[in-house]
Amino acid sequence: MFEKLLSNSAMKAQLISQIKTGRVGGAYLFCGAEGSGKKTAAVLLASYLVGKNGDKAERGVHPDVITLSPADGKKLITVAQIRSMRADAFINPSEGTRKIYIIDGVQLMNEAGQNALLTILEQPPSHAVFILLSESRGCVLPTVISRCAVYDMEYVPPKDGAALLKKRLPQLSEKELEDAMLAAQGNVGEALRLLQTGGDMALCEKIALAAANGDEYAALAAVSGLPRGRAAEVMSSLAAYLRDILAYRGTKDANMTVFTDSILKNSKQFDKINLNTLYDSICACEQAEALINAFVSPALAAENAVACLCGGKKLD
Repeated sequence: MFEKLLSNSAMKAQLISQIKTGRVGGAYLFCGAEGSGKKTAAVLLASYLVGKNGDKAERGVHPDVITLSPADGKKLITVAQIRSMRADAFINPSEGTRKIYIIDGVQLMNEAGQNALLTILEQPPSHAVFILLSESRGCVLPTVISRCAVYDMEYVPPKDGAALLKKRLPQLSEKELEDAMLAAQGNVGEALRLLQTGGDMALCEKIALAAANGDEYAALAAVSGLPRGRAAEVMSSLAAYLRDILAYRGTKDANMTVFTDSILKNSKQFDKINLNTLYDSICACEQAEALINAFVSPALAAENAVACLCGGKKLD
């Protein structure tokens, strides 16, 4: 049933069992970073739960599968959107046997919005199922979590991810695809972005060289003024780039790297960066990406991570 979703064997087995036995829950919560497969899991689950013409759910055209996300120009899923969804949920399905609501981005809801959601999760209509997606459990109120069957998206093995990526990027070798999966820590969506954009290699190289040479001003200037979406992408790419520096420093094996040419060309310069600083900076970049996605100032979050790379001092 869930062949299109890689890895996550235990989760898939549980969901298949629920579908076959008819013991379907009223609410599900899939947690994982962007690109981890949670949206794929939600759509596949919706296609089986909605009943008649489930294939239309996969194409995004089923009238009884409704996706909720921030309105155009808005940062958050609003209380008004939740109330509108709640009213709609009590209307019978028009085509299927159930109505499925995919709430894409619970982390994009404030406490008032999540409390409004809680009221319908506590007493849902029998024909409605709510599938919540969040980048982290920590962004979801404990009371909301308590009403859901919760699943954390799993790491996808490099070979499995590479096989899927090969369909999108047939010109690349298996090694290039597997290296991207390693750099993306098993996240297929992130691996695809790294391969398609070059992982912002030139920018990451510039930041790392500036840090290695003690030029904190140049390193900070490289991320100054980045819009939110780009800042999050750059933090993700920079974390992958720093992992490459760390891997080559420890093994001297270029096959362990994704940004191979850049790492080899600058390895002597990068040796100036303290190992503990590299470890801390990778964590700082990952934290910065999460903070940016949670609507912390992108400038402050990115500059804090870069300041860490330049010597471990964070900005106020």
